Amino acid sequence: MAIKTRATVNEDGTIIIDVAFFDEDEVACIPESAAWSLYDDNGTIINSRSDVAISPLADTVHIVLSGDDCQVLGSADSLDRILFIEWTYNSTLGSDLTGTEEVLFSVKNTIHGS
Repeated sequence: MAIKTRATVNEDGTIIIDVAFFDEDEVACIPESAAWSLYDDNGTIINSRSDVAISPLADTVHIVLSGDDCQVLGSADSLDRILFIEWTYNSTLGSDLTGTEEVLFSVKNTIHGS
């Protein structure tokens, strides 16, 4: 499973989400494949960020979101974003096992973005 965090970023800023992969025994592992998608809290894909392959693969990776990934449209004070990560891995219990995780973060509207 991936590390789950709750963070806030200012509109048009940059947020770096660190993701660590573990097997069912909580042992760090390098996945066979991994991808991420970015959604708003209604389940709409943000900035065409759907099934973005993670490369290179490692037991810990950094996903960098900025620009249109962190944009607030309209007059809301802030908006929630959901980074959805899915991966496959091998372990002593099997091959091509799957894992998923969601990371929730908020994008805060700024004076510049209003």
